[in-house]
Amino acid sequence: MNIFRGTAAAASLIACSLIALSTGKSVAQAEDGWAALNEELKSNYLDLSAQRKRIESLEPIPEARMAWDDPVAEIGAQSPASAGFDLDRLGARSRFVTITQGVPNLRKRSAMRDMALTDLAIGKIQKEVMIADLLTELKKSVYEFYFLGKAIETVSQSELILDQVVLAASGRYVAGKESQTNVIQAQLEKSMLRERNIRLVERRDLARISINRLLGRSERLEFTLPEGVIVTPEAPDFYKAWEKGEKNSPKIRLAEMEVEKARRAVEKERAESGLNFSFSAGYLQEDGPPSERSDQIQLKAAASLPLWHAEKQDQYVAGALAGLGEIFEKKRHVVHETRVALSKAVVSMEKEFEAITLYTTAILPQAQMAVSSAMVSYRMGKTDFMAALSSARTALEYRLALEESRYRLRSIAAEIDSLTGEVISTGEGKK
Repeated sequence: MNIFRGTAAAASLIACSLIALSTGKSVAQAEDGWAALNEELKSNYLDLSAQRKRIESLEPIPEARMAWDDPVAEIGAQSPASAGFDLDRLGARSRFVTITQGVPNLRKRSAMRDMALTDLAIGKIQKEVMIADLLTELKKSVYEFYFLGKAIETVSQSELILDQVVLAASGRYVAGKESQTNVIQAQLEKSMLRERNIRLVERRDLARISINRLLGRSERLEFTLPEGVIVTPEAPDFYKAWEKGEKNSPKIRLAEMEVEKARRAVEKERAESGLNFSFSAGYLQEDGPPSERSDQIQLKAAASLPLWHAEKQDQYVAGALAGLGEIFEKKRHVVHETRVALSKAVVSMEKEFEAITLYTTAILPQAQMAVSSAMVSYRMGKTDFMAALSSARTALEYRLALEESRYRLRSIAAEIDSLTGEVISTGEGKK
């Protein structure tokens, strides 16, 4: 009888401690905890290093787009004028040098420079998108690692309770008050809990490997949670979140920059239809003494004639305008999808808050009362062993469901931070 009192008391204590577990530090306290992990990811993740190199390769391009083309030099020899095709008189009698320089179409060059600047801006925003996605993945992996640790702890505590139940059932069996079937069933239940713990440990190890991969560490290294990374998310406000997301979402900003690039492409094609100029200077020197020869200097200017606009350049402009329309519609789609994803996340987060409140204020206290009542009734012979075992099993499932709901809540908060750009509002994302 004392065993059952101890079992019920232990179960009650464990349940109360699980219900009262804090969901984590405040958001402000968590900032320092995440800072080191974020910087480690940004420094060590190889694909980010590749993106930085790509940005470096784009930085010199805008200035190069405004540079003049190299001049063209011609050097040759020229025969004297002949009344007919007389091979005896075709010997080279004069030499010439000509240098031709094209004059840049400044409107076209400016459009090309603006496109290069836009490519550079797109590269930087693409880096922000990568950082937002990677930091969100890192947060989810860390939250999963923490959740699985709490689940393992919960199952292990339930094993302790079950040990007492197995001991009590064995004692009743020896006294002839319990069937061997119930003793075997209790031992089977304990083995199933151990098997469940093995699966949870496996999942936690996989989460640890994912974290180490993101941080650039060896996958074999153990991972220890830094202080303050388990946050208590604030209740979501869709309109405030969308106000942030519309301005700061990396994916929306990337779509806007793609539209800007398409606009620049239209300007470039329109600039192509302008006149192109070139000028050249030449010097011709004949054979003979300087006092007897007549050297020549030539100056020329040339301009392109836009005779085939309708057949050529106008078509390019029309194609660029159609491309601009396509990119603009894609941007609208990105904005719409971001808003929908944010709306779904806010709704899911609100439901998780409700579920956590329900678990902590009603379901778990009632489940624990059921366990204590079943244990007392079993001790007094008023209920069978399976009823007591079932109530303990149900209480365990509810405790695990509470921890999983907290894990989902934190993961959804990480998704919202990614959608609104909050996840890269400081640090590398703005460099």
